[in-house]
Amino acid sequence: STQSTGRLSSKKLANKKMLLKYIQHLRSKTLILGSSSPRRKALLEQMGLNFQLFPSLFEENLDKTKFEKPEQYIEQNCYQKALDVYTRLSEEKKYFDLIICCDTIVVLGDKILEKPNDVNHAKQMLRDLSGNLHYVLSCVSLVFPKKPDVPHHGTDPFLLRQFTEKTEVQFAHLSDETIEAYVATGIPMDKAGSYGIQETLGGSLVSRINGCYFNVIGFPVAKF
Repeated sequence: STQSTGRLSSKKLANKKMLLKYIQHLRSKTLILGSSSPRRKALLEQMGLNFQLFPSLFEENLDKTKFEKPEQYIEQNCYQKALDVYTRLSEEKKYFDLIICCDTIVVLGDKILEKPNDVNHAKQMLRDLSGNLHYVLSCVSLVFPKKPDVPHHGTDPFLLRQFTEKTEVQFAHLSDETIEAYVATGIPMDKAGSYGIQETLGGSLVSRINGCYFNVIGFPVAKF
């Protein structure tokens, strides 16, 4: 369990100042992005941040049936990503001021959709999403080195702050031909839910969204 990690609730973090106020300060810090996602890399670069890439190697093999809610699953998954990055950085004696890790899943009903296993799996996901409302859930883990003057009540060797963001997405009704053509492009194969809203082809599958657009891409910019 990660309940004793010094985590702040989403409600508490929702009231914090936005990133823009601190952008100059952060540019002087050593930031680590614990992700290999080109979309997250691009979004953080567009925000004007300088960072090093150090992707998490966590296998993301948690048993989903052990979690009552998708939020609990994604928080634990993102925590494990952050723990992996912190542990390896420590072993390599690499300095950092902040580690940023993120995980994104698609939730349809009570079913969690992550990246497809193969082409047929991608097609089935898109059939399931067709004409239906689902939501995209992202969790961000922020890891800071422990400091004597910062209160800390957890057992981890670092200070952890986590928050989640949820965006509702309504899919258009998709024909089998549309699904076949989209999967044939190869675009769905590295994306949760088998689609990417940021690309014109993937965006054409979506009829509307309610919430943060960037969250659907893979990083909740407005909450960061």
